[in-house]
Amino acid sequence: MARLALFVSLFFGFVLHAGASSIVRIADGDCAALNSAVSSASADGDTTIILARGGHYQSYDANGPCGGIFVHRGHVVVEGSGAELQPSCLAYVVGVDTGVHLTLRNLLIDAPSCGFTPPLSKAISNSGELQLEAVTVVGQSVYNDVNATMTLRNATVGSPITNDGSLNLFNSTVIWNFAIANEGAGNLVTANSIVQTGTSSLCAVTGGRVQSLGGNVVSSNCAWAVASDVKTSSVPDLGVQDHGGLVPTYALQSSSPARGAGVAAYCEATDARGFARLPGRCDAGAYEFDGNSQNVTIGGMNGTFYDHLADGHYVTIQRLHDDTVLVMWNTFDRNGNQAWIYGVGEANDRHIHAEMSQNTGGRLQPGGAATGSGAHAWGTVDIDFANCASATFSYQSSLAAFGSGQFPLDRLASFSDIGCVD
Repeated sequence: MARLALFVSLFFGFVLHAGASSIVRIADGDCAALNSAVSSASADGDTTIILARGGHYQSYDANGPCGGIFVHRGHVVVEGSGAELQPSCLAYVVGVDTGVHLTLRNLLIDAPSCGFTPPLSKAISNSGELQLEAVTVVGQSVYNDVNATMTLRNATVGSPITNDGSLNLFNSTVIWNFAIANEGAGNLVTANSIVQTGTSSLCAVTGGRVQSLGGNVVSSNCAWAVASDVKTSSVPDLGVQDHGGLVPTYALQSSSPARGAGVAAYCEATDARGFARLPGRCDAGAYEFDGNSQNVTIGGMNGTFYDHLADGHYVTIQRLHDDTVLVMWNTFDRNGNQAWIYGVGEANDRHIHAEMSQNTGGRLQPGGAATGSGAHAWGTVDIDFANCASATFSYQSSLAAFGSGQFPLDRLASFSDIGCVD
């Protein structure tokens, strides 16, 4: 019986070891360690490779040690931590063999095209199962082989994609003159993504099938687009830049048709930067314009507001901490004199009440600060938010030049990186 127990324990110990997960951390620029970790990945276990935060893994020789990540077996996850892979000209960056599963996250693949248009080499060549999550690819092309599956989530691709297998796009942005060539028996499924092209179009499919699940922003001639897709001639290309998060992205402009275009069922929880998306009505593409927005009852109230019915009223609201709120009102009194009124008050749900003061008697000195100014009690202000975009401003002053009154407020601007959601 003891021998049987020993045999069972040894047997299961072997199985657990053979299928065990391993985690390997790679120092910044250590290409030899990176290649060793990839090549030694277990055939029947999970291997997680963690790159240095913001690291650089660069090769100047196509045969150099950082020529790329080539996975030949197992299930491998590469957590990029915002690192950059930059190989030499005409060198692969990522290669995935048949039957292999590779996941890349938070990684910039900057593969120079070396002046060729379109790029003649591939940044990625996939023959297995590849997932790109919050990955940005610029430069050389991306290829998905026959019978291979490639899934992009919150990915940004500034390169052409050739698909002969199964390609899935979710909340991703693809901007290039040739965008996606869906060839042979290629099958493309896309939702909540931006696919914009220049001289040719994703819609010029040479074979296979394209299925839209809705929420996409695509070229105006895309016949396969469904009712919930947005057709447009162009989306402003601001270039791949650092807009927060670990990887660079294409930022949306406030007027972009991608804002709020997403179908709720396919909205990713966060965008490529890790910023929370607006639930139920996310933006198309990898970048959420109002990412990390806060409710109007908390940080979402921050911003500058104005009275659209009359010039001269500008109100800035800033939540300081807890329920304390700073209110600044730029206006005029009844005699036409400019007035700057300010106060610190308290926020209670959608209501703000503040005791206000006014500085008067000051005079700017040549080359120096104003002197002679004094703060004087002014009165009270109450602000009631209807939603993120509008509120009602009421005031009560003991000064005859102001008296009391009420007017509507409309949002003029939000604070950087703090949007608002009702």
